[in-house]
Amino acid sequence: MTLVALIAYAVHIWYHGPTANPLPTKIQMTLDKEYDYIIVGAGSAGCVLANRLSEDEHKSILLLESGPDDAGYSDIHVPAQVHSLFNNPEVDWMYKTTPQAQACLSMENKQCVWPRGKVLGGSSSLNAMVYIRGSPYDFDRWEDMGAKGWSYKDVLPYFKKSELNDNPSFAAGEDHGANGPLQVSDAIHVDLGSNYIKAGKELGFDVGDVNSGRQESTIMRTQLTVGRDGVPQYSHGVPETRTASPKPARCYNDPRH
Repeated sequence: MTLVALIAYAVHIWYHGPTANPLPTKIQMTLDKEYDYIIVGAGSAGCVLANRLSEDEHKSILLLESGPDDAGYSDIHVPAQVHSLFNNPEVDWMYKTTPQAQACLSMENKQCVWPRGKVLGGSSSLNAMVYIRGSPYDFDRWEDMGAKGWSYKDVLPYFKKSELNDNPSFAAGEDHGANGPLQVSDAIHVDLGSNYIKAGKELGFDVGDVNSGRQESTIMRTQLTVGRDGVPQYSHGVPETRTASPKPARCYNDPRH
């Protein structure tokens, strides 16, 4: 077994425990003896990183993923079917939060269900294409705790660099990008959505942009990582990204777990 295969097996054991089945022999045989980069986890971050690194055709990348290829799950590609993916052990890690005092009171043990993707694309394959950033408060708190360079003002340029927002008012503002690879557009208007926004206003919420640095107590029509042509933009599934140069970023996944 090559060194890379040993690493892949170590990751496999780390995910599944010492009783895990060994890696399939055919997978071991397809691994090269060495790689320039080994990325553990083909989720939202891992797939993007692999894609960026593979822009150098002289570099080889091994992308390791514990879950299966998303191609075998049609519901991943139909955002309205996202509910069918939750609590599916084949593609969801099925995490739960600690018991809550003020949330999920109707859930068993007052624990919120916390879906996390165990599939190519990670949680970007399970989030119904909703485009939403983390709270600026969280980023700033991480920096206060010692994660220098992770404040909201530090990460905002990277959000903007990655984004191609199809909403003219957002794209022209200071919080969004208009030239990145990730296409973002407004959700299709439905009357029920307008009623929710009206109800939010009556409760005192501002109608604005929840993806800005001023998102507290704000309500808006959802934005989706869906292109102008209606094609979903997964972290691994932008058409030109996925098909242009598949060889540099080889992905290992074990569909049995």
